Amino acid sequence: MAYQGTLKNGGAPANGVYDFQFALFDSPVGGNELGSPINCVEVVTNGSFTAELDFGPVFNGSPAWLQISVETNGLLGDYVVLTPRQALQAVPYAAYAADRKSTR
Repeated sequence: MAYQGTLKNGGAPANGVYDFQFALFDSPVGGNELGSPINCVEVVTNGSFTAELDFGPVFNGSPAWLQISVETNGLLGDYVVLTPRQALQAVPYAAYAADRKSTR
């Protein structure tokens, strides 16, 4: 799935190369992690970025939330967890339904 997001740095649209970590959870706060986190480097231009995410076969029709963490590329500091987690909408679930239909 493609995730399109916006990132601000100090209240202004971010620009540059950033390290992202995407993780999927079964709850908007706390909860259990679904699958393995995805680490990637993305170019952010005027605050906008797009990341391709593939968590594998973790979608089963249950609600899921995307947690995004970010750090400036090469900074070697701690990731900053962006809040709140983002509730996933119909697209991943449509892929799950299509996959279920093809196995019948």
